[in-house]
Amino acid sequence: MKPTPFGLAYALLLASAVPATAATITVNSQMASTTVAGNVDNTPPTQQNLPNSGSINATANPLTQTDLGGGSWEFNGISFANISAVRGGSGTNSDVVASAQVTYSIAFSLGVGESANVILDLGYSLSEAGLNGSLSWNFNGPGGSITGISGSVGNAATNQSLLNQNITQQQVAISAPGNYTFNLTANMPSQTTNKSQSVSVALNSVDFKINSVPEPRLPVLAIGSLGILLLCRRRNLA
Repeated sequence: MKPTPFGLAYALLLASAVPATAATITVNSQMASTTVAGNVDNTPPTQQNLPNSGSINATANPLTQTDLGGGSWEFNGISFANISAVRGGSGTNSDVVASAQVTYSIAFSLGVGESANVILDLGYSLSEAGLNGSLSWNFNGPGGSITGISGSVGNAATNQSLLNQNITQQQVAISAPGNYTFNLTANMPSQTTNKSQSVSVALNSVDFKINSVPEPRLPVLAIGSLGILLLCRRRNLA
């Protein structure tokens, strides 16, 4: 059946309201590793022994990736990662250098004329007793670092006890075409561990959203549909 001019105009108007696909996900990965006296373990479960019945470990579970439709995505997890090191308090205090790290990376691309709102919610815990730990995150785009989503905790000179903390929600609008990368890292930097020392950095929750904004296609398609309707009206009046 041949489409009527009114049907064609209506179809154009409907098409103008459909959001265009924006963010294309290219990477959703995680890595965990521990190092003790130069011995590296990055094969899960990453756990190594320390002197005096101690241990060091790093755990990183995958973030759930959800397609929200229209080029929008969500990445989240609960109790999904942690690093910890504990030295016992008995026996000889033999020095040993150790480190641990967990890193998450989410990468995506935007095309020309596409835009999105990126939102981060994050919950964490940091507990230090003689050993240092830290948590940091950053967001980079075609022009370099995007400061709207960035931050760090830890790396302080004194021991900290920051339990069940939440960052203030961070949000940024992006529109430059190109590649974007979000990195989230829990870290126990390389340091000498002694008796009765410990550190724990836990990533309790994360919610990273990429909400694509529909392209402004309405004016062009709407003008086209209005033209079809006006042409039909002229023919009916003739």
